[in-house]
Amino acid sequence: MRIKKCVWLILLGLICLGGCSGKEVTADTENTITWIYEGTALTKGTADALNAMLKEKGYHVAVEFQGVTLDQSYYDTGELPDFSDADILSVPVETAFTSHYAELARNGELYDWSNYLASEAGQALWTSMPFQVWECMEVDGSVYGILNPDVYLNQYIVFNQSLLDRYHLSVSDELSRDEFVEMLETVWKGEKEKGMPILSAVSLDYLPSVYMLTPGGYSFLGIHEEENGWSVDWLMDVPEYRECLAQLNRCYLDGMFGYDSSMLESGEFFAYIVKSYGESGALTLVQDIYDGTCRVISCKDWNKEVNGGGYKTVVMSQSKKQDLAVELLTAIYTDRELSELLAYGGEIPFEDRGGRVYTDNNNSWTHGNLFQIRPAGNRPLSWSEDIWGVFKKSEKTEMAGFYPDLRGMKEDWKKLVMVQIRHLNFYLGLSENQEEEEAVIRAELEEAGLEKILEELNRQLREFIAEKG
Repeated sequence: MRIKKCVWLILLGLICLGGCSGKEVTADTENTITWIYEGTALTKGTADALNAMLKEKGYHVAVEFQGVTLDQSYYDTGELPDFSDADILSVPVETAFTSHYAELARNGELYDWSNYLASEAGQALWTSMPFQVWECMEVDGSVYGILNPDVYLNQYIVFNQSLLDRYHLSVSDELSRDEFVEMLETVWKGEKEKGMPILSAVSLDYLPSVYMLTPGGYSFLGIHEEENGWSVDWLMDVPEYRECLAQLNRCYLDGMFGYDSSMLESGEFFAYIVKSYGESGALTLVQDIYDGTCRVISCKDWNKEVNGGGYKTVVMSQSKKQDLAVELLTAIYTDRELSELLAYGGEIPFEDRGGRVYTDNNNSWTHGNLFQIRPAGNRPLSWSEDIWGVFKKSEKTEMAGFYPDLRGMKEDWKKLVMVQIRHLNFYLGLSENQEEEEAVIRAELEEAGLEKILEELNRQLREFIAEKG
């Protein structure tokens, strides 16, 4: 099955190298690693605390964090700034224009982890997270970084139990999309005078039969299986996607979608669709706001598989301290205390209360090993086990690791992306006239060179499948 690493496109850009942290508590600059990342979360205090713990544990390596601020032009162009000073780089969030991780790897700018991970020294790092995570980091057969994965691999539906009871409705994980829509219509007819909506639209990025291709932004191309094999196509030429989008659009035009979070707090909702790593996470998210009884299910028609989405950390190939950088990242991702300090600690102390970590400085989605650290805040105590479970039950999608090489077609690709940006609501089922808007989009894509792009992408896809055997 094929999905996308679906990340919502937010326009930002080219560089404004900003806030560098100061040096940490070490006089040995030869053993100090420069770690560049996007943002300001990893401060001098974080570096000092991390370096002190590394020294205490017997490591002869230290780190200096440098924060980078990316301004609007970066997201307008997709062009990365110069990171030649970095030993370690947390790859900036990707735009719809390219996969930076894959492009840096293909340009020879990243350290290849493959031999290290296969060695005795690298086994602790390899086993610190599910093997599917590593497989999804392969570019042309090699692993070039460490992934803090997107763990929201499922969409869950949280139902208001009082309305299920009122209309004598029962639900299970086998609930199909068609059955769900029938339930919506039943409740909507009965509650229409009260304006009872469902909250949040369904993300079609979670359709199990389509691997969303567009890197880093809203999807408009997808890989699906036809009678003669795999094919890259515009999503409206993928039958299941087209059918589901039309279904959602009908719900939208009938007034079934609501977006007012106050309705959740008051209980004026029937179903809330949540992206999460497990049922416990989905239920916690809703019941932190609504204290009524709820029923949560995982809808089989909206689940995806491990696809390589998430925050990537790499070692730069030009670094003269590659061995130290590898040692540092191995230490952090295999040692729970080091991972938690990077994810939760630093200048703002964190504390453990009954197995949970409480902190105002939560970087766990971007730094530290999600599979090793304790849960933060109101996350369930089973959080880490839940995440492991999601990956154990989810096979790597067959198209994971297919990173299209866009280097030779960037200008043409940008033209297609700009068409996509002009019609974002269409792909969310929020069109006021889907048939007319589809015709407009198709004409604009054809004028922007869609056919030529699809021909090249399908050529690359055939090569990828042939190499995988």
